[in-house]
Amino acid sequence: MKIFKLLSLVFSVLCFSSPLFSQWTVQHSGLPNSQNPTLILSAVDSNVCWGAQGDGYNLIANMKCVLTTDGGATWNLMDMPGLSGLQATSVAGLNATTAWIAVSDPTSTTSGGIFKTTDGGLSWIKQSSAFPGAGGHPMQIYFFDANNGLCTGQPRNGYWEIYTTSDGGTNWTRVPSASIPVLASGDFGGNGTGAGNCFWFNSASCSVYRTTDKGLTWSVSRNIFPQPAFFLELAFKDTLNGLAISYYGDDINKISRSTDGGVTWTRLPAPPFPPSAGGIIYIPGSSGTYMITCIKNIGYPEPTSSGSIYTPDDGVTWIPVDNLAHRSPSFFSNKIGWSAGCGDTIFKWHGYPLGINPQNPLNRTVTLSQNYPNPFSSSTSIQFRIPASSKVILKVFDIQGSEVATVVDEEKSAGSYKVNFESGGLSSGIYYYRLQVGNFVQTKKLCIL
Repeated sequence: MKIFKLLSLVFSVLCFSSPLFSQWTVQHSGLPNSQNPTLILSAVDSNVCWGAQGDGYNLIANMKCVLTTDGGATWNLMDMPGLSGLQATSVAGLNATTAWIAVSDPTSTTSGGIFKTTDGGLSWIKQSSAFPGAGGHPMQIYFFDANNGLCTGQPRNGYWEIYTTSDGGTNWTRVPSASIPVLASGDFGGNGTGAGNCFWFNSASCSVYRTTDKGLTWSVSRNIFPQPAFFLELAFKDTLNGLAISYYGDDINKISRSTDGGVTWTRLPAPPFPPSAGGIIYIPGSSGTYMITCIKNIGYPEPTSSGSIYTPDDGVTWIPVDNLAHRSPSFFSNKIGWSAGCGDTIFKWHGYPLGINPQNPLNRTVTLSQNYPNPFSSSTSIQFRIPASSKVILKVFDIQGSEVATVVDEEKSAGSYKVNFESGGLSSGIYYYRLQVGNFVQTKKLCIL
């Protein structure tokens, strides 16, 4: 029993601060220290990531941008001439030389606007056809490709200020009010996310606005969470499937899932761990992995917890990573992404892949079954199947993410296997078991009585 129990370290890669599972490693940007993360990031590929100092916590007299072209080994810190006193709301990187940034003027003296660089951030040119005059506030800039993009803004003149471009931003055209649903009283907007030809953004009325034609026309789904939830964050993995989480108000930290592009939403159980939601993103290259991150508890009327947490299965189960403050990260793949932290810190997600890579042939044939019986008191069986000879690791973790057992850690031939896991001296409660075969990773929940 004791020998088998040693093999039961089954779930260590999935959980809180486990060194075997993908962790955030620290990089530095040279930005001024901050009590809360201010850097907004846009990952382009495994080597290139753009960033700019964002809004929300500290007024920025001389805004700066950062750029890495070597995977984060070095970060180039650059002043942004002509953007003094403005604050970044979003960044869209195209490659190592070209990026766009949406900026807002907190004084409303101007409308901030959209700026583009084509020389690696050395100079930024305002694209003046978007957000002219004073009183506009750009929110989220997004490009579907090198030419086609959109930028959402706060309401102005009674309807959402949204622009589209088909020539890389040389010309921007405001979407007419007739193509956008009527504005809810007192509403204002938040962050957005895109997939395919679709883009979604949230608003303070707990609504989700959606376009399926690159911003030309819009629809809305209202009351995603019961009022007064106020705010939500959302992420979509494709044109149909996404998650939303509330992060402010009486309905804080609730999760809903959509499988029809955001038209309807179904409530899921709330994540069992901190952090509170500050942002949620889909992890590219995974079958259904999303990550929630949160900044420090500054200015929130409700208690919040900083940290990062992810789900490998579209919001069914959640696995904690750390309790450090993170602004919303940007991932290029399920192996590589970056997130801003406090005090001149940039974190890089590096090493173990998040979720399942659908491109791996193993993922189409590896299966992990639910343990039986479940719940159980002393012993349960776990069954899995592998299509080819592979290194197999099966581990078990407690609800806090601490590794409690390794059930399997060896090379195995193709075939189906059933192994026993004995609870031993483990206390009753919820645990997780995780199967790793190559890049395939799947987690399921078990309960000890």
